[in-house]
Formats: sequence, C-alpha cells, structure tokens
Amino acid sequence: MPAKRTAARKFALLGPQASVRTVPEVVREFGLDGLDVATITAGWEERERDDGDLNQDLGGNSRNLALFPRAEDVFRRDKELRRAMYQRYDRMNEQATFYRAQLAPLMATLRELQQRIAVGEAHLVPERDHCVRLLQALDAHRLKRVDELDAEVFDALRPTERKDVARHREEVRRILDGVAGVLVAGGHVGILLNRLRLFGVAELIGDLPVIAWAGGAMVFTERVVLFHDFPPETRGAHGGGDDPEVHVRGLGFARGAIVLPNAARRLNLTDVGRVSAFAARFEGAPCLTLDPGARLIGTREQPVPDWEASTGVVELSAAGARPWRAA
Repeated sequence: MPAKRTAARKFALLGPQASVRTVPEVVREFGLDGLDVATITAGWEERERDDGDLNQDLGGNSRNLALFPRAEDVFRRDKELRRAMYQRYDRMNEQATFYRAQLAPLMATLRELQQRIAVGEAHLVPERDHCVRLLQALDAHRLKRVDELDAEVFDALRPTERKDVARHREEVRRILDGVAGVLVAGGHVGILLNRLRLFGVAELIGDLPVIAWAGGAMVFTERVVLFHDFPPETRGAHGGGDDPEVHVRGLGFARGAIVLPNAARRLNLTDVGRVSAFAARFEGAPCLTLDPGARLIGTREQPVPDWEASTGVVELSAAGARPWRAA
C-alpha cells in the first residue's frame, strides 16, 4: 500500500552531511519521519549501495533506487545506447577543453578590471561590463553545445522508451509510488544527473517532496556550475585555481539561483576580487553557498530567492561574500 504523502512539492537544498547531519531534522519537518522514503545515491557510483548510515538516520525506512547498477545493466544489454552515451561524454570533455581555453583569459581580465575599479579607476567600468557580457555569452554557448549533445542522445534515441531502460524505469516508478518523499545525496554530479535523466526520474518524482544535499542539491538547479579555487591538481604548483565552469543544464526544480555546496572549503571567500568576479558573471542568479549545516527550504512554485534560508547561507556579491537573506 502506498505510503501517506505529505508536504507535496516541498523542496530542501542542504549542505554536505559528513560533519553536520541535517537530513533527519528536515525529514521530520517535512512530516516524513517514520514513513518510507526513496533514496538516490547514484553520485557515489560503485559505492551507491553503501548507504547503511543514511538508512539508519532514516529509521530503516529508505528504499534505494539503485540507479547506478541499473544503468550498468542497461549498458551491458543496449550497445547502441552505451556507445551514444560514451560518445557524448567524450565530446563533452573535448568541448570543455576549448571552453576552458577561452574562459581563462576572460576571467583573468575580469579580475584585474575589478581590482582596478575597486581602487578608484572608475573609467574602466565599461570595459568590465563588456568583459562580463563576453563571459555570459561564452557560458551560454557552452550550454547550447551541451544541449545539442543531449539532443543527440535523449531526444533522438529516447532512452526511456528503449526496452531495457523502460524495464528498470517501471521498477523505479513502482518504488516511488510507494514512498512519501525522495532524498538525493551528492557525489559525482555528472554521473548523478546522467542517471536521473537516463531513467526519466524527474518526471516520476511528480509532487513528492525532495530533500537534496551537496552535489544532489546542484542537479536540481537550472545551471550546474563547477567551482574550486584550490583544486588538488594545482594546489602548490602556482597558487591559483580553476575558474568556475558552467557544466550542464540542471533539472530546474529549484529556479533562480546557483548553489555552491562546501564553498567555504572550495572557494577563497576572503578574496573580494575573486568573489565579485564570480557574482558579476552570474548576475541575475544569486550565487548561494551551502556549507555544512546550511539549508534552503521552499516549494517548486517559488524561485529559490524566495525560499527560507538558514543563517549559514552566504551570497557572493560585488562587495564580497555576505550573509544571505532571502527576499
């Protein structure tokens, strides 16, 4: 018998759970305590079913959708789809190489212009604004090219209608019909989003409340932006970091903002120049941090800037990092 559904269409975006576990608290607030819930941990890849701690936090009431092994089973059986998905991955990486090559000098120029304007060289504002427009055009082109690749796979091959995908999707549908909410963990954002799209999970979720954290929070926004001022491969080599990259289009359940999980560890939030350059590039969509303990809660009918925000949420702004207060 399907579990009682409650808090329909409610949404929570949370920070990482390793050090501060806020998921059980939000589960209770959503009225899901003691009810069966579905969990999605495909971003953990081969470790997807290593969810004992999470299940314990949920009182043993979780049902893992097992999207990662389901996809592996599909790829073993459907060679055409497997080739198409792997070709998409290779071409995305190839395009990303040239995207980064164009992105680096523009971001370096923007940061220099921001610094010079900050010390009084206001005559450079038009150059700064033009540089921002060039960056926004480059990001839009990146998304357009990814959309074209996705159309070749998801529109042309229609995975959810293929026999092996459809069989697993029906099993996922039956699980979701019997739960009261959906919980989505982080991990590898690209893998997680790919598996969600492969099985059309967004459509199956329907009106169920969703609690997503870390990378799981990112996939439900409109744009997934990768960021790290201190990536391991460059730390100590030249003291710099990678530029924020528009990676793919998200599922769009959470609209109007870019979320940045674990930003306190991954971004230099004390560098006003870097923070202001980040904010200027994504003007119109507030860039909000989700560090451990932080949370944004609302509904799909509301844009994220109207959601309830905890005191731990920080906005990247022209003046640097500052506490966020939703409108």
